[in-house]
Amino acid sequence: MFNVLAQTDLPGFRVRPQDDVPGFDVDENGLQQRDSTWSDGTRPGSATSQQVTPVNCTTVNGSMDCTSPGGISFSGVRASPGFPERLDSATADKHAYSVPDGPYADSARTMRQDVINLPTPGPTKLVRPATPEGTPNEATPEWLYNLLTMPLPGRFGGPIIPYGKMINPVRSYLTTDQNGRQIVVNVTEPGHMLHPGYVVRYVTPSDGGPTIQNEGEGSGIWQGSLSQLTALPGLISNAWEGLYRKHLNRSQ
Repeated sequence: MFNVLAQTDLPGFRVRPQDDVPGFDVDENGLQQRDSTWSDGTRPGSATSQQVTPVNCTTVNGSMDCTSPGGISFSGVRASPGFPERLDSATADKHAYSVPDGPYADSARTMRQDVINLPTPGPTKLVRPATPEGTPNEATPEWLYNLLTMPLPGRFGGPIIPYGKMINPVRSYLTTDQNGRQIVVNVTEPGHMLHPGYVVRYVTPSDGGPTIQNEGEGSGIWQGSLSQLTALPGLISNAWEGLYRKHLNRSQ
């Protein structure tokens, strides 16, 4: 299966105690952001390797409470119709993956804002910033979306799918993790090829520069029992790897 994480110690992550209540400042997105050190003396934005919390996701009264493959916990994100009440190792076709994008020379703040502004790899015309309420977005990689909406040659004329139609819809949520750090959570909607599932995106530092972490889990059959029969695993990696650089190249 694709990118199922069996290791229990991933560099770049640290799960801090839930009862370490921080003092926050509100940033330009209206969410709280940590400025002072944690009670253990760790500076904001720093990270150390530590044992990762087992991947788990539950849905209660329509609200998701999840821990990603890298130990990032979030709650209060609205589950889409058809999302299972529980997503763990006992779930059929359960899968999890992690695709880092980086490091880059830009600041963590700049990269974090890019994740918020362009939360999916979809066409920029069909992707809007993540919000606390959840923004409907297209998640099909731009090159594939353009291919599927390209007019057919000859007498067929029109495209397979009209441009603007959602092919793989998600809702992009702007929220915070257990440490008060801003994260984006893309939750699949019915009709998405990989439904049900989610991808959490956030920025971590390193000596070489910040990296955007892209971690997903779900129980869609195309990433589960059928994943070894298709090219889908490679497409998923390619969708996230280098995505920030593509955004940089467009802006130049």
